[in-house]
Amino acid sequence: MAEDTFLTLGEDFVRNYYVRSVSAQRVYLRSIRRCIEWLDPAPGARVLDVGCGTGILLSRLPDGVERVGVDVS
Repeated sequence: MAEDTFLTLGEDFVRNYYVRSVSAQRVYLRSIRRCIEWLDPAPGARVLDVGCGTGILLSRLPDGVERVGVDVS
């Protein structure tokens, strides 16, 4: 593979995959922050996340909050 072709493929990857992934991740994390702000859990509160997936929302809750996550997977 010619070097210029390889560089073009790399640029395409960055433009089409990485940038979109980072943008989507920022939107996702912003949604998580807004959800936590809306919940505004105080220490001692219990939060149940149904359909928690990997549990990222639960992991970002403040210290002292009881966390329970349930997911079919």
